[in-house]
This record gives sequence, C-alpha cells and structure tokens, in this order.
Amino acid sequence: MAQNEQPKGPPQELISRITHLRNLMKHLPQLLPENPPHLLYNFAFDKDKLEAGGYFSAAGYVLEISFKTSLLAIQGRPLLFTERGERHEELTKFLKKAVKEMKPGERDYFKSAWIERLITAAMASSAKIPPRCWNVGFASDISHSHECHHFDPS
Repeated sequence: MAQNEQPKGPPQELISRITHLRNLMKHLPQLLPENPPHLLYNFAFDKDKLEAGGYFSAAGYVLEISFKTSLLAIQGRPLLFTERGERHEELTKFLKKAVKEMKPGERDYFKSAWIERLITAAMASSAKIPPRCWNVGFASDISHSHECHHFDPS
C-alpha cells in the first residue's frame, strides 16, 4: 500500500461489532413476534437522503425512523427490539453497506451513535448469546451442537 493511501472499507473491529449485533439479534427472546406481517423496521436507503447528505446522514435517518428514537426520547423510554426475524438480517446488510461507504471519521461517530447503541438495545431486550456447547469425545470428535452436553473434566 502506498504511503498516502488509506485502507479501503471499514476496519475489521467495526465489522466485528456489527457481527456481534447480528449474533445478539439472532438470540432475541422467543416471546418477541417473529417476522410480524406489519413492518416495524424498514432498512432501505432513501435516495434523496443519500444525495443530500451521504451514507452517514441517510443511515442515521433510516435508523431514527425505524426505531422511533425521537419518540422514545420524548417518552423517556429506552431503545428496545420489538421483533425477531429476517429484518434483522436486512439491518446487518444495511449497516455493513453504510459503514463501507462512509468516510473514516463518520464511521467512528456512527459506531458510537448507532452500532453500540443497537448492541445495548439488543442486550436490554434480553438477547443472550448462549455459550458454545460441545459434544466432547476425542479431540477429532469435537462438534458444535444446539444441545448442551456439559463436559466435566474432573
């Protein structure tokens, strides 16, 4: 890489935080509706907002509208996830596209303003990533499982 060139795309640490959010959203509680027919979330860039302010502005606008954060602030309520399902995959793709197209300084602010805030909201919505469960026999027989078979080495 030439001396004056900046790396292209978002830093891996930022993508890791988006991936962590994705994992949390996959583990939101079962009591939340899954893929409800009414759209609470719509993660699509508005063409006019993109042209007027770029990806940083457009992404913030979409997230503000989708999560109704202004209304929540007025009501003194926290940001929480209210559904589970496919739209969270759309959110992950939306966030990755947004940070890919943002300038480096915008990415830093966007991470604290939205990505960390959404991670906090997922945890406040009782999302819990279960510990990895292992079927343990011989070293060559280790595999992930949805059922936990706890291994007690004592």
